[in-house]
Amino acid sequence: MRLPNMLYGAVARPNTIEGKLASAAPGEAPNRPGVVAVVAEDDFAGVAAESRLQAYAGVGNMDLAWEDGRLWQQSEIDELVTVGNGTRVVAQKDGDIGDLLDGDVLTAEFRTPLAAHAHLEPHAALVDVQADKVTVWASTQAAFVVRGDVAEALGIDEEQIEVIPTFLGGGFGHKSNVPAAREAAILSKAAGRPVHVGWNRTEEMRHGFFRPSTHHKMTGAVDGNGRIQALQHEVASGDVLFSFFPGIASAIVGADFGAYRGARLEYDGIPNRQMVSYRTPLPVRTGPWRGLGLLANTFAIESFMDDLAQSAGIDPLQFRLNHLGNSELGNRFRTALETVAEMANWGGSLPQGTPSAWPSTWMPKPWWPKLPM
Repeated sequence: MRLPNMLYGAVARPNTIEGKLASAAPGEAPNRPGVVAVVAEDDFAGVAAESRLQAYAGVGNMDLAWEDGRLWQQSEIDELVTVGNGTRVVAQKDGDIGDLLDGDVLTAEFRTPLAAHAHLEPHAALVDVQADKVTVWASTQAAFVVRGDVAEALGIDEEQIEVIPTFLGGGFGHKSNVPAAREAAILSKAAGRPVHVGWNRTEEMRHGFFRPSTHHKMTGAVDGNGRIQALQHEVASGDVLFSFFPGIASAIVGADFGAYRGARLEYDGIPNRQMVSYRTPLPVRTGPWRGLGLLANTFAIESFMDDLAQSAGIDPLQFRLNHLGNSELGNRFRTALETVAEMANWGGSLPQGTPSAWPSTWMPKPWWPKLPM
């Protein structure tokens, strides 16, 4: 939406993960076309202008100095997120794996990378700071969190702030926190007019938060009848929900229940099961991502179930069915597997002319026209 007399805001951001403002001064920004207000503080530098392009140009003409901090490499992140590192919590223990995993066992390791949400609409908020009231229009999943952030930024009571949630344009946990609202509030207070801050795609990719990377170590023991006697899932991950909770939560709970969602071993026909979580806070901002830790954890468990089925020489569908008990959850899983298998004609013959596997030399023909060089 657009309010009468509305301005657009832009904020200076570091180029490194640990980057911080060392000093900030208006520089030539106040003299740039369309610039109405310039804010240069210890931890914040931004511009409010008549257009978004003018706001970004104003930020580019501020005198800013940065402290880069540690220049993190991907290999260092991978080393941190490795089973054995971080806070260890046994989050599931059914039966007793004992020494069942000390003998002839099958093992596998899996990793998943950091992932950006890349949702349709980046962070955006419009804030109108007036003497007795602040109104915030924000694309958010957590209006009370936004209200608290804006109150802290302005140094006022939350009761003076009204937050009006707008359409999300994609949330998935990512919009539990909306930094654009805090930024727009600071600039609106300085300009004395409503200010809209809308992150561009580059800002979203660099300065939003990510799904944490994970590392999984799977270990299983299968007897001569193709039955799993013991199964263990060890998973290391950065924070998912702990990123938004007070520090006391991690001290009390230990393992981030958002990170290990889907990591429990739910095949209740296996007598001895254990899941161990390793929590490792990362220098990169991490948080909820489309199902919390479910995607990464399910990928590791189900990939390993395929490995175990192959080692036992049993059809992977039948292998899974063999390890589901008669519990309510086990029966739900069984129904889902059998329904999908029927829909896919699992085990049946393929239609005439359908290749069973693509040859290694197969490549799709390009659909685009050949352009003159």
